[in-house]
Amino acid sequence: MFYISSIGHSASLWLSTALSSHQKIICWHGNRSIPPYDSGTNDLSEDEFVKGLLACEQNWKMGKKVFGSCHGFHGVKLLNYVKKYKGTFLAITRNPINKIHSYTSQYLEISNRRNVYTNYKFDVVKFYNEYSDEINANFKTVFEKKKEKRTSRKFLIDKLKDFGIYSSLKKTHKYLITNKKKIVPKIEDQTRETKVTNISIKKLIKIFGIDYITNKIISSFLNSTDMIFDYDEEIYNKTGSKAFISMEKMTTSSTYFNNDIFKKIMNESADKKYLKKIFMIKKSNRHTYKKISTSDIFKNWPKSYKNYFSTKYEKNKIKKLYNDMNYQIEKII
Repeated sequence: MFYISSIGHSASLWLSTALSSHQKIICWHGNRSIPPYDSGTNDLSEDEFVKGLLACEQNWKMGKKVFGSCHGFHGVKLLNYVKKYKGTFLAITRNPINKIHSYTSQYLEISNRRNVYTNYKFDVVKFYNEYSDEINANFKTVFEKKKEKRTSRKFLIDKLKDFGIYSSLKKTHKYLITNKKKIVPKIEDQTRETKVTNISIKKLIKIFGIDYITNKIISSFLNSTDMIFDYDEEIYNKTGSKAFISMEKMTTSSTYFNNDIFKKIMNESADKKYLKKIFMIKKSNRHTYKKISTSDIFKNWPKSYKNYFSTKYEKNKIKKLYNDMNYQIEKII
């Protein structure tokens, strides 16, 4: 049994597909339930999910079959449970500059007055070049609002702890989420795709206004940057570099895939035919508007983005992991 931690935008679907194409492996993707519905549908607790993987494995009657999953529970949520049942815990990392760009250039989710969301896709690099002054001018305000929101949440949690009720409320919430009425989704609900509307920057600004779009884009950058650093650091603090898989290497090197993923899951080497087959699998879920190098991503970022990223990188112990992965970020920033 195994689990691969990922917050997406790191070839997790390709990896799950590659592993599942082996006759002795089943690797689900993006689920927290068994059977594997989309996350948010009939979710199990961390312990129940890992025990479920183990039960699937132990009750397979037609030879050896190793069950695992990827990109459902983030960070180290499953680490202790996987270790408890003697499974393999891995985590995908990616050059953070590329990963941030993948998040911020995927699409911009905007709701109308009736709370109907539309995902707008446009050339975010072009937006940076044309509206960098607006981004730099608004950056501090958006950052301060985000900081204030986080402080308010921490204040509320601290007060609940002072009253001695935070722990019980957290347990009650977890119980209600885990034991809510099970639903049976229609099959077509599980095969839907996210709809994206391509739009020009000029039209987007005409509809929503420059300040609104600028602030949404800044917020997307801040959220993705913090999330990527925080989750990588969380895992690194518990496992060091040993649990991490490099997205760049796993998608390009059969030797790396075999030694750093397959062997750790299966305790044996993969045959050459299988390794050759997986690198013929079509890459899916490409999020960026167009292909761009790591150095060009950073070069096109507004000054406020560069400063925020560089400060966060220098202060974070996770940079040792990124150096181990040979991302050479110091040469770019």
